[in-house]
Amino acid sequence: MILKKNSIKFFYNETIVFLDKILFKLKENMIEFQYFNGCPNAEKTLSNLKELIFEGLIREDEIKITEVPDIDSARELNFQGSPTILINGRDIYTEEKPTSFNYSCRVYTINGIRTGVLPKEFILEKIKKLRV
Repeated sequence: MILKKNSIKFFYNETIVFLDKILFKLKENMIEFQYFNGCPNAEKTLSNLKELIFEGLIREDEIKITEVPDIDSARELNFQGSPTILINGRDIYTEEKPTSFNYSCRVYTINGIRTGVLPKEFILEKIKKLRV
């Protein structure tokens, strides 16, 4: 990549742009794990997510762990319940950016089974789908 000394640069949507050419993104994929203390499913879901690191399928620096300590924080973050995984701001389950909040334990229906724990295979499938 060659940059001219006098190139005009500006920021647009977290990207450095030189004139009309995008050279690289500032922000890579981010996987955010959100939970509240005391959630019975958070630890196992986080363990499933971390297994993907150990298997070399995602990088540790892609993951941000966020504890949501109270309802005010839940409102501010549009927290969907514990546990929640966001990929680049999109909910792993709904595939949408959250617009409301819920401060409770979260229950998912995956392959017809109700569970509070996101399986490793489900997490990996959604990461592949929702990554930039």
